[in-house]
Amino acid sequence: HYSPTRNDVIFPIAMFNLPFYIPDGPSAVNFGAMGSIIGHEITHAFDLQGRQYDGQGKLSNWWDEQTAQNFMQTTACMKEQYSNINIRGVKIDGNLTLDENIADNSGLRAAMFAYQMYIEEFGEELQLPGVNMSMYQVFYTSYAQMYCSKWTDHGLYYHILTDPHSPGIARVNGALSNSETFNWAFKCPLDSPMNPRVKCEVW
Repeated sequence: HYSPTRNDVIFPIAMFNLPFYIPDGPSAVNFGAMGSIIGHEITHAFDLQGRQYDGQGKLSNWWDEQTAQNFMQTTACMKEQYSNINIRGVKIDGNLTLDENIADNSGLRAAMFAYQMYIEEFGEELQLPGVNMSMYQVFYTSYAQMYCSKWTDHGLYYHILTDPHSPGIARVNGALSNSETFNWAFKCPLDSPMNPRVKCEVW
């Protein structure tokens, strides 16, 4: 949880366990899950709410006009992308979920960047025994696994209407389809559902 008034991120200690974190586990797993959550929460400092608070947690619109205009232009792509996601006949509200969608995408991107820096410093990880996936594929699978969920039709409908978080399947497929590294790792054909020609990026 990111608090704009304190300008800090708080994680319950229980999160440092599966499915978010494995002590002494593969770095690809931990960066893909916990790393993307950390990136997600930090990104909230730079969304529509975070822009209203300065580093001391005081109400202050610290963006200049050009930054605000650029933000509105880049977020338009993401609003449209998520508004076109249809789950069981119900469309996501791209405006309601905008801040969380930005945080999902940017958090995933930051976690991959951090993982690549880790590899650069410590070298490539060995492939997991019995798992026919590269460590990049493991990273993205770990990210996706966090959002595994099962919904009743009523529960899903209520969630889409009221919750600023997109349902798990949209959080996963939305962010991954905007990731060039994901498409490289899984060799998704261009113009396929997970590798659209137009990709949305805010931060």
